[in-house]
Amino acid sequence: MQDNTVVLDIEPEDERELLYQPVPSMLYVPLEVKGKRVGVLSVQSYEAGAFDETDLQFLQLLAQHVSIALENAALREELKQLTRTDALTGLLNRRAFDHDAFIALTTAQHEERPLNLAILDVHRFKQINDEFGHQAGDAVLATVGQILTQALPAPHAAFRLGGDEFALLVWGTPARLSELTIRLTHALRVASWPLGVGPICLHSGWAQWPEEGLDEWLSLADTRMYQAKRRRIEGRQVDWGLDFGENSPEELSQ
Repeated sequence: MQDNTVVLDIEPEDERELLYQPVPSMLYVPLEVKGKRVGVLSVQSYEAGAFDETDLQFLQLLAQHVSIALENAALREELKQLTRTDALTGLLNRRAFDHDAFIALTTAQHEERPLNLAILDVHRFKQINDEFGHQAGDAVLATVGQILTQALPAPHAAFRLGGDEFALLVWGTPARLSELTIRLTHALRVASWPLGVGPICLHSGWAQWPEEGLDEWLSLADTRMYQAKRRRIEGRQVDWGLDFGENSPEELSQ
């Protein structure tokens, strides 16, 4: 038996010789998960007639075990996603936010990238539930979820924290935030809302890192959202879209 060998730098000529040698004996067995073919398990030999029926049966048995392992891994991933997803809106939930916000902040610090947090809630949501019923309220939340999902492609993320409160994690400068708010405002204006309910306004409070400290990041966004809500109650308001109060992304960046 030859000793094991580690090759750290293969010459192009050797690579071609290794990759393109004729392989006269092969066994292929499909890997299936839930009836769908996801791959192939293959054994090859440079010797002619190297395999027999016993080898095939063994490879088929091995493929069954690999398929079961792949299916179990897929089920675990599905379960993980269920524990991170809000059933009504399809957004990530509060549990996912607590985890992902920590990871995002750690990444922002390490890579020195600007990261922004927004806390949103739906104006007069309790009134919507009282006047139109909880089914209409659920429809409003589901529509907001769809709008946020479409407006925030990865790596940005939207979350439902609970009730009518949402959170956004947005990477980039104030210019990126301004583009996002324009898209969201337009989407809220043209969305199809339950009869008599729309258009909808979202109170919003922003916080930006590194302009604002990590310790006050979440509390600042939350406080500014409630300032926007109080401003609207006092009659200084917009009719639909995003209401920032006196703390728009542009003002926070100055």
